[in-house]
Amino acid sequence: MKRKPKVVKENSERWLLTYADLITLLMIFFILLYAMSSTDARKFQDLTGALQQAFNNGTYQLVTIGGSPGNPHTLSGTTPSQKAIVKKLQEQVHKFLKMIGMPQTTVTVGESHEGIVVSLAGNLLFYPGGSELKPQSTILIRQVAQVMAHLPNAIRVEGNTDSSTPGGSSSANWSLSASRAVSVVRYLSEEGGIAPTRLQAVANGEYHPVAPNTTAAGRARNRHADIVILYH
Repeated sequence: MKRKPKVVKENSERWLLTYADLITLLMIFFILLYAMSSTDARKFQDLTGALQQAFNNGTYQLVTIGGSPGNPHTLSGTTPSQKAIVKKLQEQVHKFLKMIGMPQTTVTVGESHEGIVVSLAGNLLFYPGGSELKPQSTILIRQVAQVMAHLPNAIRVEGNTDSSTPGGSSSANWSLSASRAVSVVRYLSEEGGIAPTRLQAVANGEYHPVAPNTTAAGRARNRHADIVILYH
């Protein structure tokens, strides 16, 4: 006699497996949220410590928090150490400009989202159409270098020109801004004691104006070089 096949009853509790998987995923999700909140707390602790150590045995120091060496997070706002550097540079610049009888607007010290910016007018640094540094400008650059020498930060020098085209070629402004940036970088390295590995030269040409090129005064303002002490 042929045996009837055994009927397997459907497991009515299979939904528990799906439910258990869901609970496990939710638990992992909340663990990740907790871990992320703990990281933020550590960053705030790092920030507190960084501010307390802003003055490193009397020398100026820019600091960063969090992140990896290749992608650090800059401090939000202006830290006491950054304010101290800005003030020191402003004092050096004011003293120098007063000594040579030039307007205070010839050199400005400020901040951008990238770092502290020392902007030097082109007529202070260079002869018209040239990239050789004027002797009087090297005195100021050396003083600025003395402040920057105590910092670990990278330094970027940006050359800028107006929109006039020497020799009728628009590419001439690229070349002029590049050679001027390199002149400042070379002086910072050879005479200012700044390690070449910390220095960058950037040519902006005429394409980052700070004033309209429609007036002589505007074009004069656009001929300048910026020394940027990068926050990271």
